[in-house]
Amino acid sequence: MVVMFTWWTARFTLANSYFIADDYDHFQLAGALPFEEFLLTPIDVHFVPLHRLFSYLLLKLAPLNFSLAVWLLIAFQLASLLMLYRVLEKVRKGPWNPPLVLLCACNSALLHLIIWWSAGIHRLPYVLLTLVSLFFYLRYRERQRPIELIGCFLSAMIALGFYSKAVLIPFYVLALEFCLSWREALKAWRRYVPGAVLLLLSLAYVGWYLKFAPVQRSDVSTSPDVALEITVAFFRVLMNLVLLRELSQWGLVEALVVLCWSALILVTCLRKRENVIYWLALLGVLALNFLLIAGSSRGQLLGAFLAGALRYYYEVFFLAAIFLCLILNPVPDESRGAAQRVQSKTWSAAVLMFCLIYPLAAYHAAKEAFAHTTGPVHKQASRYMRTLLASLDALPAGSVQVAEGNLPLYVYGDWLKVAKPYSQILPLRYPNMRFVPHEQAQYEIDPQGQVSALAPH
Repeated sequence: MVVMFTWWTARFTLANSYFIADDYDHFQLAGALPFEEFLLTPIDVHFVPLHRLFSYLLLKLAPLNFSLAVWLLIAFQLASLLMLYRVLEKVRKGPWNPPLVLLCACNSALLHLIIWWSAGIHRLPYVLLTLVSLFFYLRYRERQRPIELIGCFLSAMIALGFYSKAVLIPFYVLALEFCLSWREALKAWRRYVPGAVLLLLSLAYVGWYLKFAPVQRSDVSTSPDVALEITVAFFRVLMNLVLLRELSQWGLVEALVVLCWSALILVTCLRKRENVIYWLALLGVLALNFLLIAGSSRGQLLGAFLAGALRYYYEVFFLAAIFLCLILNPVPDESRGAAQRVQSKTWSAAVLMFCLIYPLAAYHAAKEAFAHTTGPVHKQASRYMRTLLASLDALPAGSVQVAEGNLPLYVYGDWLKVAKPYSQILPLRYPNMRFVPHEQAQYEIDPQGQVSALAPH
């Protein structure tokens, strides 16, 4: 079902979306700047050379080829799921691990990443590298081999090349270590040393970033009240998103959602007292993620509206899976009596039903959310660009003169009100194409993206 959900999502994306918004800015810069300068050019507040590198490679290998971009993002997604399962098995083996992987694989936030190259190539590699870092750390705990600790550190550092939020990886390591070692209290202090060293490296990077990184600086001051409001909004959306609901106004249904989650926390904590520790760790790392966004200049400007951007939720699902693995799976030394074997059969049937129903419901929810948000603009851009590129591909080889003009606003994202000239984007794929005044042109592009020949002047 994981493969089917991924396939459905990829096919839906390819049929209904195309490059959009700052995707074109990345490609335009890649075509205009020297390679080294392009890598070191920031993206807004992000200094992410590896994000730049993948945009550069995509442009050089397959200019404006959205299909290749989508399948590359899907490859990162599938690799992340394989690594997530290995991490869960290291944390605690148990019957909940496959459903937790499925929950991460079949979430409606995935669609909102792969429809937008720039957002996806930030987050999908970051999630993969974070999981690789955690896996190496868990291996190091078992074997105490320095090479695995180096792998943990390197993965975390490489993740910074894709997404600035990788500075939080040391907190994930420390939170996980606390959950695995809390029974030993201060006697296990040495186990926190690798996480503390990684945290120091991360803080050193933050210091360099604040002082020297060539990124966009903002004068917007951070309001704690606004940050708290945004963080609460993120938690509200996340609670609904897992249940495949769109966020609504506070009311009876919203109260029931909160009640369901509260009941789950209460029941699991009554069942095993140690689950209090695991829930606090999970809520802590989630709050840290949301506060980082809420305290940013974008968060302060957009307020709670930012919590409606579903792309921010994919990057926390794997954290929920890791700590829920500890909360839901039985401890290894629990004995299995006859009653538990009966429960096991019931559990297997329930898991089978969940694995069949949840992906279908999640796919439907993703399409509904797409239709109610930026979906119409993505569909317009997809139809136009596919028509345009197919028409241009059919033109004769060699130098071609096309009447100058602009791509429609919706190709870049009509909410941004940016009209990109043909001459800035299309030569990235057609280097022999020239854009000239209408009276000198051989061809013109109509508002639907069709290319037609002009009569000789």
